Amino acid sequence: MRLPHFILLFFLSALFSCTSETPANNKIVSQFTGVLPQVIQNDSALLHGLRLGMNIVEVKKAAHDFDSLAVEQPDYLQFEHRISARKSFTYDCEFDKNGLSAITMDIFLEDEKNGDSLYDDFEKYFTLRFGKPDESGTNPTWTANIGNRPAKIELEEDEGYMYGKLTIWFYDATFDAPSPDGDTAALPVI
Repeated sequence: MRLPHFILLFFLSALFSCTSETPANNKIVSQFTGVLPQVIQNDSALLHGLRLGMNIVEVKKAAHDFDSLAVEQPDYLQFEHRISARKSFTYDCEFDKNGLSAITMDIFLEDEKNGDSLYDDFEKYFTLRFGKPDESGTNPTWTANIGNRPAKIELEEDEGYMYGKLTIWFYDATFDAPSPDGDTAALPVI
């Protein structure tokens, strides 16, 4: 007995779609080498498996063994990670009544005079993943509709730092952008 073509095509497409998926989505991040893949890790969340809206327990669970919890308060967590002797990053997680509301990541490149090439890598990564950035402000900004709380992503190279340093803000898309001193505003955009 022969199967109709549409049934055969359905079974073949189901078979190929099941076998081609990988456990962690890393199609874009795998195009990069060096610091960026160690920071982002996969394309399934904003970074390190984190999505805005997660509660504090979920954030702590998503932290990897190599991330050390440096500060823990009821509405704030800070993690540190050493990539190498002269490369490291920290990420601060701020919470409100709706869960994780903002992440501030600082990447320190103490063996480089500036962070230009890493900045270019992150700009390319975010553009490949989220589309062309909004360039109307001081820093390029992308919108990410990940999880139950859409995020804005803002990238800045800190040229005043004596070595290479990047700051990346991930904040609720309904909030104002972080202020230059790093504080996130808690007022919705009107």
